Amino acid sequence: MADDGLLFKAVARVHPRFKTPSVSIVVTAVLGVLWVLFLNYEQLADLFVVAIFPFLRAGGRAVFVLRRRQPDRPRPVRVWGYPVVPLLFVVATFLILGNALREHPGGTGIAFGGILLGVPVYRWWLRDRQPEGPA
Repeated sequence: MADDGLLFKAVARVHPRFKTPSVSIVVTAVLGVLWVLFLNYEQLADLFVVAIFPFLRAGGRAVFVLRRRQPDRPRPVRVWGYPVVPLLFVVATFLILGNALREHPGGTGIAFGGILLGVPVYRWWLRDRQPEGPA
């Protein structure tokens, strides 16, 4: 993300000897330690599983959207059981998210709030940046 200008440039720094994204590894480790210090295993699992499901659902829905918008595009990867299997996946993720919201409204609300907070933060981050076009 930092390489693409979507995060602080320093986070994209690559270690000269090991050729690894050293700053991003440290940032990720610090964030992981902070999460572990304040939440137990069950809370962490609930939070992160619930937080990933909207994106999994979006990926499942994208199969339908892309097939409708770009029907002639080559499909190098076939979706087994289309349209039944992807539809079941989308419905299942919806039900899982609904159940999480019903059973754990506080934690699920925090996860959804964190995701939704990302939208204005992302727009603020990009406010002064112009997309790079061909030179």
